Amino acid sequence: MSRIVFRLALCACLLGASSIPTASAAERTVSERTASVETDVKNLDFQVAEIRRNFTDRSGLIGATDARDRYEEGVYQYLVGDYANAATSFYILVNSRALGTPDLARDSEWYLSECLFELGNYRTAVESYRLIVDAGPAHPYYPDAARRVLETYSILGDNEGFDKFYNAFIVSGKVKTSELISYTLAKSFYRRGEAGRAKAMFEAVPENTPYYSRARYFLGVQMIREGNLAQALIEFQAAEKDQVTDDEHKRVHELAQLAIARLYYEAGDTAQATIWYGKVSKGSPNFADQLYESAWALIRQGNDTAEAREKADLATAELARSRGEREVVPDNRLTPDEAKIWSAAATQVTLFLEQFPQHRYTSSMKIDRGHLQMKLQAYDEAEANYSKVVSEYEPVVSKLLEIQGDKEVTSRFLDELTDDKKGASEDLLPGYAEEILLSRSEVGRAAAAWGALQHQRAELAESDQLVTMLTGTMSQGTNRLGNFVTARQQLEGISGSAIALQGRLVDAELLVVRSAVPGRRSELAALQKRCDNAYADAAAGSDINASVVKTLTELRKTLRGFRSEVADATPLLAIDKLWTTVETLNDKVAETQGLLIASEARELGAVQTKLTATTARVAELHADIANQTVKVDGLAQQTVQSGVRAVAETFRDDVLTADKGIVDVAWLRKGSTTDQMELLSKEQSALLRSIKQQYAALRTNADMDGEK
Repeated sequence: MSRIVFRLALCACLLGASSIPTASAAERTVSERTASVETDVKNLDFQVAEIRRNFTDRSGLIGATDARDRYEEGVYQYLVGDYANAATSFYILVNSRALGTPDLARDSEWYLSECLFELGNYRTAVESYRLIVDAGPAHPYYPDAARRVLETYSILGDNEGFDKFYNAFIVSGKVKTSELISYTLAKSFYRRGEAGRAKAMFEAVPENTPYYSRARYFLGVQMIREGNLAQALIEFQAAEKDQVTDDEHKRVHELAQLAIARLYYEAGDTAQATIWYGKVSKGSPNFADQLYESAWALIRQGNDTAEAREKADLATAELARSRGEREVVPDNRLTPDEAKIWSAAATQVTLFLEQFPQHRYTSSMKIDRGHLQMKLQAYDEAEANYSKVVSEYEPVVSKLLEIQGDKEVTSRFLDELTDDKKGASEDLLPGYAEEILLSRSEVGRAAAAWGALQHQRAELAESDQLVTMLTGTMSQGTNRLGNFVTARQQLEGISGSAIALQGRLVDAELLVVRSAVPGRRSELAALQKRCDNAYADAAAGSDINASVVKTLTELRKTLRGFRSEVADATPLLAIDKLWTTVETLNDKVAETQGLLIASEARELGAVQTKLTATTARVAELHADIANQTVKVDGLAQQTVQSGVRAVAETFRDDVLTADKGIVDVAWLRKGSTTDQMELLSKEQSALLRSIKQQYAALRTNADMDGEK
């Protein structure tokens, strides 16, 4: 990099020597060059200051400038929901204390706590929040952290920790209550099962606040628990009517709509239930539940309608018998109302299967589709659907039995359940079967424990690699830390640029003298040649900086002998001032290089100490994970095998149901054919009776004619 700078400077010198400008032209040229040098030296000085700050205002391997970049990256990761990487960034910032700005340091503490909370690391999160609270009311996140502490204790079920903190900070008045804190406390009491306190605090949340709809929703849930369904409906309706202002409001709004639909369904008002289910939008996270439950609301409505018709038919038949009238055979054809309801239910089921092919409800919905096709008397479609279910589910049953009976396959299946990339072609089970298994609480917990163990193993493997890498790096001598190497290269570049600036100043000084003292052209030309040769020799050599600086300094000393002949010394004074500024810049570069050496030595020692401790800790973790593996492996396998056994029975029942459906289709077809034959036979008998009657009448008439 420095060689390139010097070659550019060499070209400038050669161009400057090609002609002698007039005095006025020389003044303009020198003014422009000194202004350009002044701008460049300011930029270089700023770069040196940034490097110096980064390696003096630091704690550990991250400096102030790097810390600011890491902070901005962490905020972005947090905003896009990448809590794991954001937590890593803020953990480094908080523990290194490298952020020189107190406001950003406080923000980092809060962001770290929030990331831990969002990741479900509640124990670590509550410790992080407590550090903010312990900092006192001066911390800008003091009340928010206190609120989160209470909420986290509630989630953890740590009643003792909750009560101590509640009494110490809320009851005592150390933390001023707000609408959000009151709402958080109400939720916490709700989770603890303290219904009375929770109800009172939820009811106290005023309207026209961001927490009103949420409070009414929780009250509705509490009313359901108490069996007061009428009041629950009122609370959910209040939550649903509240104005939607953000995504959280929208989520509560849709949950309230779903709750209202369920209450109507439980009350037997399937028509109203269907209306309210329809309010939940396609983009909602509750859309799968909406489709599934609305389909069943329609199925229930259809069953009620069919049952009412059957009761009416029985009543009509009973009345006919009581009167001694001929019994009317019920018509098995669908009424328009029944056909409309069953068609709507079938549409919902089809939509569900299209939208959610791997949901835990998917397998049962495929059976329901066949049943609805039967209701609609679409026997060909029903038979095809049942046959497809049998061909699809029988292999699932076989795979489940294989998982249940082989520990190695069970382990592979546990890995599949905890893999983030589910749905691959090599998966043991289709996604909907896995979802059914994971929906069983005991299997979900076992899979989570297994996944956590695998995650710990992976992290430990990464730690092993890092220890190995660091151990090798630390044995390679100096110049090993990448950020120090980069800083050194930057300073070397700045040093080269500074020397190039000095070259430009010497060239400008030569220009001033040549234009002011034309009679000494030959002597000045010789000096110009010395300058050019110095650059050429330096660019070809190895010690560029020292050689060029020496030559430039000697040239300036020689040029002082010509200054007495220059009438206007103003440009030369400006050049002198800039030369001093560049020399000061070079001193700063040298001083910063010394700081780098000292800082690197310090941090290498810290790294070595940390490496020694980490190596010991990794060895301890290997032993801990080995013990955990024995416990988790056995328990997880037993739990999953038990769950698999139960799910296999479910799928086996589905296969039997589908087989029965195929038989039912055949039986109904046979019954329909028999009915048609009986109807035809009855029509033929009636026709014969009519013909006989007509024939008898003809014979009677013929006999009468004969007698006449």
